[in-house]
Amino acid sequence: MPDFADSTYGSYMDDIADLSAVFDCRWMFVRLNYVPDGCEAQREYYLEAGQRALRQYEALYRFYDAHGLSAKRLSGGDGKIIKDPVYPADLTAEGLRFARTAHHWQDTKGAAKNPPDVKYLERKLKEMRAQEGGGEAV
Repeated sequence: MPDFADSTYGSYMDDIADLSAVFDCRWMFVRLNYVPDGCEAQREYYLEAGQRALRQYEALYRFYDAHGLSAKRLSGGDGKIIKDPVYPADLTAEGLRFARTAHHWQDTKGAAKNPPDVKYLERKLKEMRAQEGGGEAV
């Protein structure tokens, strides 16, 4: 996590933002993990928010790898992220179609759990595959 003053935070976030990325754990981690000046009393809250975002992306990338939604490996054998940001070319066509659902999952109670609960993703992927003509079950 970079250390910078509030005056440089915005420009740093602009510098690392990658609008062509489908998923960008780095950007979200920095955004949520940043402790603004004057908020030292809530430091643990901000740090936990960053860690929660990291856990969510790790779970999401593992899910994508395990279900054939990624064209390139996104996570290693230890579950840690090895590919980030994730671009359209890093995903299968099905993975791209599923990205909107994956983004929605990040706002669910299940995603906020430790470890994140991916049952919602499993259910939605199964539904999507069934609608698209009986693709692989989850």
